[in-house]
Amino acid sequence: MKIFKIINALTLGGAQFVVLDLARRAREEGHEVEIACFRDGPLGEVLRNEGFKVHLLGEKMLDLPAFFRILMLLRAFRPDIVHSHLFRASFWARIACLFSPATRLVTSVHGYETRTFHHIEKLLSRLSDYIIFPSRFLRDWYRGNIRKLRSDECSVIYPGVNIRPPGVSAIAAGPVRIGTLSRLHPVKGIDRLIEACAELKKRSVPFSLIIGGEGRHRAELEALAAKLDVSRQCFFAGQVSDQRAFLDGLDIFVAPSRQEAFGIHVCEAMERALPIVGARVGGIPELVEHDQTGLLFDPERLNELTDCLEKLASSPGFRKSAGEKGRCRVETSFNRQTGIEKHLEIFSRMLNRQPHAHFAVSSG
Repeated sequence: MKIFKIINALTLGGAQFVVLDLARRAREEGHEVEIACFRDGPLGEVLRNEGFKVHLLGEKMLDLPAFFRILMLLRAFRPDIVHSHLFRASFWARIACLFSPATRLVTSVHGYETRTFHHIEKLLSRLSDYIIFPSRFLRDWYRGNIRKLRSDECSVIYPGVNIRPPGVSAIAAGPVRIGTLSRLHPVKGIDRLIEACAELKKRSVPFSLIIGGEGRHRAELEALAAKLDVSRQCFFAGQVSDQRAFLDGLDIFVAPSRQEAFGIHVCEAMERALPIVGARVGGIPELVEHDQTGLLFDPERLNELTDCLEKLASSPGFRKSAGEKGRCRVETSFNRQTGIEKHLEIFSRMLNRQPHAHFAVSSG
């Protein structure tokens, strides 16, 4: 089987790591894999070093040269499956596959995107033979807002994480270490975490807050920490190169997001046996079992987040128990390799299906 994967950029993100792991596994099973992206990144270098063909499409003239490049690549490689990720790549993959009617197109939808996405997705979603979602929540949202997909037109495949040996389980002395790891964007809710920690300080709970990740809103968050008098307790770690070491240095992981299609950062923290405090939004409740693997809070109620932090901070035994249960849950339900196998099963099934029901355009 020939698999052609197309994604916006090969930066460090959840969708990109799925592309990397799926490419590796597919090649191990004897399939041919090529990857295309509009913009290069760290994972592009990793893929090239491992011998994969990575095609850079560029970002010029409203992507039209990139589109024609995709057409040429499809004609040269003749893939059985095109697997697209994220809105931009999926848009052009759908148009390009009109010129390659024998190719099956599988599209992974990773989030809500924008209102423009909603309108265009309603028009073009039928050009995909199959759609994959990272959570039941996003699938149900899509069915309610974009198109009522049948069960044979889509699947939920949790991105999951690769399971590694557990870290050393030990309760560190001193203030409890509360942490989060994400891009510094308002949708991730880091501001509400800082506000909750300011309330925690008023309750005389000793803590340190470690914020991993970068983004253009860092200065605003630093100013907020200063305004709320928690600058001494709040540390901005910047871009994290060793994610495992970062997570192993925490006692509690917090996901205060305003929106979250899946919550791969939550899954990664659970894999490191960390108890989770998570907002009841998106796919997070599919990961975190309240009072078992962590605590969930109403994102509109700041005091609930503070209460959850205080409960975990004051209960080392509960933290340890919740972390262990979370680790077990990831091992059984969110193993990345299980998800990769499901992708390949879908690709194989697609080969025996009739092409998507849309008009074909002659390529000459």
